[in-house]
Amino acid sequence: KGRTGYGAHIGSRGSSNHAAKFTEADIPIIRAAVAAGEARRSVAHRYGVWPPAIGDIISGKTWAHVRDDDA
Repeated sequence: KGRTGYGAHIGSRGSSNHAAKFTEADIPIIRAAVAAGEARRSVAHRYGVWPPAIGDIISGKTWAHVRDDDA
C-alpha cells in the first residue's frame, strides 16, 4: 500500500504536462464539436493530432478531470 505500481501516473496533469497538445479550455470545445456531428478526423486535423486522441477525450480515457462546465 502507498506504493505506485506499474503504469501509475505521477506528474503533471492536463496542460501542465510538458507534452500536452491541448489546454483545459480546448476540451469542452472538442467534446461539443464531436457531439454536434463534426468528424473526429476533422477535429483532430484542426488541433494537429491523430483522431484516436480525440476519441480518448470523448471516451474519458484522457482529460477526464475536465468537465464541460469548467470552461
